[in-house]
Amino acid sequence: MSLTLERTRSDLEETLAFWLERGVDHAHGGLHTHLDRYGQVFDTDKSIWAQGRWASILERSNEVLGPDDARSAASASAWSFLQRHGFAPDGRMYFSVTGDGRPLRSRRYVYSECFTAMAAAQLGHASQAWLLLDTVWAQFDGSAPVDFKTNSCTRPMIELGLPMILLNVLQVFREAHCPSPKGMSVEQRIDACIDAVRPLIHDGEAAVLEVASPEGCVIDHAVGRQLNPGHAIEASSFILAEAMYRGCADLQAMGLRMVDYAFERGWDATHGGLLSFVDLRGEPCLEYRHDMKFWWPQFEALVALLRAHVCTNDEQWWAKAVLVHDWISDHLKDPDGPEFFGYLRVDGTPSSTHKGDLWKGAFHIPRALHDVMTLLSSR
Repeated sequence: MSLTLERTRSDLEETLAFWLERGVDHAHGGLHTHLDRYGQVFDTDKSIWAQGRWASILERSNEVLGPDDARSAASASAWSFLQRHGFAPDGRMYFSVTGDGRPLRSRRYVYSECFTAMAAAQLGHASQAWLLLDTVWAQFDGSAPVDFKTNSCTRPMIELGLPMILLNVLQVFREAHCPSPKGMSVEQRIDACIDAVRPLIHDGEAAVLEVASPEGCVIDHAVGRQLNPGHAIEASSFILAEAMYRGCADLQAMGLRMVDYAFERGWDATHGGLLSFVDLRGEPCLEYRHDMKFWWPQFEALVALLRAHVCTNDEQWWAKAVLVHDWISDHLKDPDGPEFFGYLRVDGTPSSTHKGDLWKGAFHIPRALHDVMTLLSSR
């Protein structure tokens, strides 16, 4: 299937319809996140970050496709569920709850807060949006304790994940015209996130590191050499979006280096598709999922490569975007059902045919399709 505006809009509408018809929980509110191949609920536990992501996607869809009562109602339902069931007594947000909202699991990171803040900004709840963002910011700037995976005294490190997500959250705040309180402005916070990403770009290694020492040096252990091409290419996409917004040549060059390094490191020359993890030096990769092909890096790559093309008008980026699009169509698109598969083996065959779980929901795919529509329209 060709990479066209019409095809992209059709995929977006089909994806949204699948989740609206099958995922919305009319009994308890919010979104069911465990859907099988044809949209049947196979587990009623709910991911909390998926609720914020879903509300955000619905608000964006109303902007891209035009207002829709069903989307607005589903967004309000997800937001209400978050308010009633998303927060622990200490103010932190849960990671997962039961179908009717009883707490199940918390995690050390603050990504539930990130995506709920994003939704709050889009829904016009400015005070709560900033309260949540300030909670995340305190971990980002070190003013609040962080529960690192490893002992931070023994092996201190900086990481790509949090500044990358914060950058995108802040871009959404700006797009939603969420009024900034006193203190650092949105632009100043975006600059801080970009500055936190810079040390992880290693031109000598032609790589974007997932973690590094506080000085930006390679940590020459398995964890330090392990690259996440999906994260790197997603970060490059946000940098390129910022470059386009500002008309900044320096940021454009930064983003282009990142997408180039990430794609060259991650693309599987044998079977196609982006690998989940690779080792910087070609050593064994300890992550057991390293050669799987997940849905989200492929869609993030499509957007980043299209952004690179629109920024430069260079046909090499368009050719790579078409390559990724065609691979998605051939391997991730379900030929016998709606929506897209999420988990593929290294050869591109499905490892599982379910369409949703605690991790895969209605976010990366519709967000990417929104962006692809915008980029194709400007091409």
